[in-house]
Amino acid sequence: MGVVGYYIDKSLYGRIMGFLINYLKCIYYFTQALSLVILFFRKKFLVQILNYSIRSFGRLVGPLIIENMSFFRK
Repeated sequence: MGVVGYYIDKSLYGRIMGFLINYLKCIYYFTQALSLVILFFRKKFLVQILNYSIRSFGRLVGPLIIENMSFFRK
């Protein structure tokens, strides 16, 4: 999900601005996950914490592996 998100940001905003926006979104998802840790003991919030954590991790590693993937190329 992070790889595709980075690909979309790069396509919309260019390489440098897409890179910056990608990492701003990474920080946003990470802070969302941290803010929900207080409500960790409810199952509903555990799923949201995992969702935000995985999105943050995907955004973090997305730019590192995007070069190895080909989107719609033959």
